[in-house]
Amino acid sequence: EGMNISMENEYKEELQKKFDKVKKSKDKIIKVEKKLRGAWGAKRVSKPADFNTSPDTGVNEKTLLQLGERMLSLPGDKKVFRKIVKIFEQRKVMLKSGKIDWALSELLTFATLLHEGFQVRFSGQDVERGTFSQRHAVVKYEDSEEEYIPLNHLSDKQAKFEIYNSLLSEFAVLGFEYGYASVSPGRLIIWEAQFGDFSNGAQIIIDQYISSCEDRWMRQN
Repeated sequence: EGMNISMENEYKEELQKKFDKVKKSKDKIIKVEKKLRGAWGAKRVSKPADFNTSPDTGVNEKTLLQLGERMLSLPGDKKVFRKIVKIFEQRKVMLKSGKIDWALSELLTFATLLHEGFQVRFSGQDVERGTFSQRHAVVKYEDSEEEYIPLNHLSDKQAKFEIYNSLLSEFAVLGFEYGYASVSPGRLIIWEAQFGDFSNGAQIIIDQYISSCEDRWMRQN
């Protein structure tokens, strides 16, 4: 116990010395330059005028329909669960009618990005199927452990689609994906909270890094 008190006092003395030194040499204190650094190199958006124009993100109808058709094609040589086949057939009908739901529009968004050469990485709890059984980005076979990812079968030149069901630690997973995105400006990195309250476990990463990354850490994400 005596040793612990001694170590604590020694540590406090060291801190006091550093503090005194800083107070005596104000002119030598390094000023932090508020300049964005890191892999992104994007412009800081801060003035109302920065929001006056939006980039053109549209895709022509022909391309959209072609990608949708490829994305909804399942391999004919293996048995896919009947429910999945039915969902994919319903989506084909939707696509032809021009009236699509949220889940299909999300998948089409990924398809167009991949077609344009942008990698997409997606993680979270049960994201492959979708928490409400709406996504089915990974198709399971009835009689084997094999899996099929339709979004990786759009064309030979497309970018890669990665999707992973993650472990039950929102803090760890979002921290990893935030770091991944920090050095990957050319990719779309998504972490999905399974339900709204599941983001509570990741709140520290949101508060300490995501919400303050430009002002506090001089990084974009």
